[in-house]
Amino acid sequence: MRIVDKRDIAIMRAMDGLRERYEWIPLSKLHEKLPFKGREINKRISDLARMNLIVLRNVPSFGEVCSRLTERGLDTLALWDLRNHGAIGEIGDVVACGKEATILISKRGRKAVAVKLHRYYSQEFKKIEKSLAYMAIRIRGSELKIDEFEIDVPRAKAQIEMHSLEVLRSKVNVPKPLGLNRHAVAMEMITRDKVPAPQLNKVVVEDAEEAFHTILDDYKKMVENGVVHGDFNEFNVLVSEDDEFYYIDFPQSVHPEYSGSEELIRRDISRISAHFSNKYRIDVQAAGELIKELT
Repeated sequence: MRIVDKRDIAIMRAMDGLRERYEWIPLSKLHEKLPFKGREINKRISDLARMNLIVLRNVPSFGEVCSRLTERGLDTLALWDLRNHGAIGEIGDVVACGKEATILISKRGRKAVAVKLHRYYSQEFKKIEKSLAYMAIRIRGSELKIDEFEIDVPRAKAQIEMHSLEVLRSKVNVPKPLGLNRHAVAMEMITRDKVPAPQLNKVVVEDAEEAFHTILDDYKKMVENGVVHGDFNEFNVLVSEDDEFYYIDFPQSVHPEYSGSEELIRRDISRISAHFSNKYRIDVQAAGELIKELT
């Protein structure tokens, strides 16, 4: 099977642009958008369908064959553009894959890069509508006459995560953000022993009390700088080469002024406290004091 080239990407990019108007894109509309000859477009569309980058379907209401980008096709577009802009290099292995995101390894020079491809499941929308980037997304949707239920949630999640990383990068340890394209965020890969850094739950820290208070202090800094994580726990804290704590996974974050943020703060602090209390049997009274201070 052949590798995609610039003309394939041009076709897929045109389809991506037409997604705002059509659930299924009539091929006639695609032909209107592209400067290539019709025969070449049709041949390439057939190739893209065989590569599972698009799907084709007869749509009676249009009276013709229509096309749609697949998840793999959207991933290909985002990765192509991130690479073109120098944010990433060659794509490596998948290191994590779930209903919320797929994470790939790439390179930027000699440095490892993590590429997070955000996914969507319907239960997430209530989280997204309270998130940092949602108001801007909703305003843009209004300008484009897009209903709220048509908001591209994976892109919204990527924008929220990128925004949070940029806000926090000089305040607490988070992966350095390197690039954003569509539903994909490229960021510094946090490592330990030359492999992706383990989550806090997989590490035994030397001084549990010191670690607990460090993490609480960092959480306070996040909130003071306008970011309530919203899913803060031992799975979203990485332990780096030099035993530093790095905080990840911000697509559901909200601003402290949003309604419901106090409940999220309580839950965030309670969850990380439960980890230290259950695993190390230390006094976590400081957590209650921080909850009172922040709420």
